[in-house]
Amino acid sequence: MRRRHDGAIPTGAVPKDLTGTYLRNGPNARFTPIGSYTYWKRLSDQFRLVKVQVYLLKVSRQLEFWQEKKSRQMAWLSPADAALLVDEPQLVAMITKLGDSPRPG
Repeated sequence: MRRRHDGAIPTGAVPKDLTGTYLRNGPNARFTPIGSYTYWKRLSDQFRLVKVQVYLLKVSRQLEFWQEKKSRQMAWLSPADAALLVDEPQLVAMITKLGDSPRPG
């Protein structure tokens, strides 16, 4: 069961197809690292400091159905609106900076 509803960005391991793309080709318009942030992750019996790499992904289409659709809410937001929903200050700064940058073609 998902407990967070705070506008968190998707997290988890980088899918192998994207990891390979990045390692072989370096940064590109489809898979660009834009920074990292740290936060305290709550585990069942402790807290752990976690470092999160953040990647900018170029989206060319969205599937109508996906595996976790029933357990997640999805919305397309401007960087300014998305930053309002995020709790981690370092992530807010990265998202806000995106709004100041020209969009990649």
